[in-house]
Amino acid sequence: MRYVLEGSIQRDNNRLRVTAQLIDADTGTHIWADRYDRELADVFLVQDEIVNQIVGKVAGSYGAIERSEIKSAARKSSDQIQAYDLVLRARDAIQFHWTKDTFGQAEGLLRQAISLDPSNAQAHRELAWFGVMGWIFQLDERPAPPEEITEQAAKAVELDPADARARMVAASAYFFAKQLDAFAREANQALALAPYDAEIMATLACMISAAGDHARGVALAQKANALNADAATGWYHSTVYTADYLKGDYAHALEVARQNQDAEMFYSYLEIIPIFGQLGMKPEAFDAWKKLQAQIPDASPRTFEDWWRLWNMPEADIAKLMDGVHKSGVLGAEG
Repeated sequence: MRYVLEGSIQRDNNRLRVTAQLIDADTGTHIWADRYDRELADVFLVQDEIVNQIVGKVAGSYGAIERSEIKSAARKSSDQIQAYDLVLRARDAIQFHWTKDTFGQAEGLLRQAISLDPSNAQAHRELAWFGVMGWIFQLDERPAPPEEITEQAAKAVELDPADARARMVAASAYFFAKQLDAFAREANQALALAPYDAEIMATLACMISAAGDHARGVALAQKANALNADAATGWYHSTVYTADYLKGDYAHALEVARQNQDAEMFYSYLEIIPIFGQLGMKPEAFDAWKKLQAQIPDASPRTFEDWWRLWNMPEADIAKLMDGVHKSGVLGAEG
């Protein structure tokens, strides 16, 4: 979070005074401030007018943020500018095409960025995030060791403590490295810094629920989905349908699972097979099993168990999920 907008409201009978100021979180510098005095005839019209003016002056063309970015860019060296460009190219490379090839290309771009500008917090953050995603979704040909991923994530937080995404990445790295106390600390920091960021909320909700706090995880996932369904896709669905399954609501679990836009990812087959099993839908389970085997030819009972243990799921929850897997018949045995 590079910029922070803060302000205050004072009222005197039918007069309203709103003050606002924009702060560069990196330096603590006040880069813009203004005051608005209005007659309080219609509070909603006044609110819309002031909000629109503030947004225009802060975020619009030639606004305070753009002017600040121009000044900041002028102070950067050519290596810093090139590093920033490499980070943007890396994020674009994998934004819509999650393959091993695009993953490898993006990772290479980020390592170049760090070699050019070791102080680039975004490069460290995204490299750590790619490490986490490569680990979870098996996109990395040579997965980075957990300690390397957490080190990159910690460096990003050190360089930019106010970056909510860096906090989310650090939380994720600690989660999959089984450092759950550190995960909780960074997750809470991320949510506090960005209370309306649907991607951050949905991502952390999935981990919170998987580790056993289903009520909080589902509540966060649903809030994220309401804020921005596009940003919550995948994370939202997995959180909700897995929690539904564990409480025995298999019909709703299936309904939500079928809405998941990641339905052709290997993990979706792992997670929908137990639902089919509990609902007695063996043909559908076998179809999902064949699709899973096309991606993981040596899939076995261990494949299911390892997936859920990766997510720090309690053994009792894993047992409930495996019950559905066995009932599906795909492993050649009834529950």
